[in-house]
Amino acid sequence: MPLTTRPLTRDDFDQSMGLIREAFGDLPPGATPPSADDFPRPGYHAFGTFDDDHLVARLATRGYHSWFGGSAVPSGGIAGVVVTAERRGTKLLDELFRVALDDGLRERGEA
Repeated sequence: MPLTTRPLTRDDFDQSMGLIREAFGDLPPGATPPSADDFPRPGYHAFGTFDDDHLVARLATRGYHSWFGGSAVPSGGIAGVVVTAERRGTKLLDELFRVALDDGLRERGEA
């Protein structure tokens, strides 16, 4: 089955958190872990690349406002970019960034 890249849903939460822990480690002691019930958070959009049903890469965009010439301009940032260790260097991020930018930031009018 070919790779597929799409927005993540609540059903992808466990795989997404597993990939985040693989890349960034566990939360500090006492920190409250995120919950699938809180996903997706307002202004936060996560995208993933799947090999069959296995999440192999993910990233998130976050909505912000930047100020230019005294006006608030919708803008977006990239956060939490992760590729499974065994798939690093295989250009998975090319399509993942294209989807996040074209179907995400630009669709919402974020610079």
